[in-house]
Amino acid sequence: MTDHAGIREQIDAATHRLMATARQLTEDDVRRPSLLPGWTVGHVLTHIARNADSLVNLATWAHTGVETPQYASQESRDADIEAGAGRPVTELVEDVADSAERLRGALARITPEQYEVELVWRGGVRKPAGMIPAARLGEVEVHHADLGLGYGFGDIPEPLRLLLLADAVGGWDDEDGVVVHADDLDLTLPEDRAPKVLVSGSSGDLLGWAGGRTSGDRLRCDGPLPAVPEWR
Repeated sequence: MTDHAGIREQIDAATHRLMATARQLTEDDVRRPSLLPGWTVGHVLTHIARNADSLVNLATWAHTGVETPQYASQESRDADIEAGAGRPVTELVEDVADSAERLRGALARITPEQYEVELVWRGGVRKPAGMIPAARLGEVEVHHADLGLGYGFGDIPEPLRLLLLADAVGGWDDEDGVVVHADDLDLTLPEDRAPKVLVSGSSGDLLGWAGGRTSGDRLRCDGPLPAVPEWR
């Protein structure tokens, strides 16, 4: 049984860490490139805020039974991020904080039974409301690292870091035979994949590379590093 309350506590802790970083930012910081190609730090902060509001929509649907799309459309999602990215740093930081608090309240209203309600997520995927807390936790932690401002993929708490790494490595087909070994944890992923290409390094460096954020220059491989599939 999923511990939704426990995940919400993890979201609170992750948001606290994110805000500690965000409140140190300057106007120059939010204009600099993030680790996400084509996005500045301002884009990432805006995305974190709009993601919170999109999950408020899904939480509202689960709680009230009134169908509320996560986003009006992919185009409006992208336009909102682009429009918000250039705001002053104080507005960006306040938006992240306020939207996180709105989501915190929305999640607190969902009953255990309502977590079973099936919702339509972005892209038309159908998943239960119980996925909302875990989805938000991943968004906050990954995009905190995406800021490229001191909080790295290796700083993501270990249990979630391993889940994210397993998810990223799962983007390769089994036939590709790409396997990673996290030296710091003495762990190989995926455990059931026949290895053709072994990439080794720290779990944080592996996650940054497999997620398409970093070059992998600190990793080890007998040949060229394989091209990474699109992640999140």
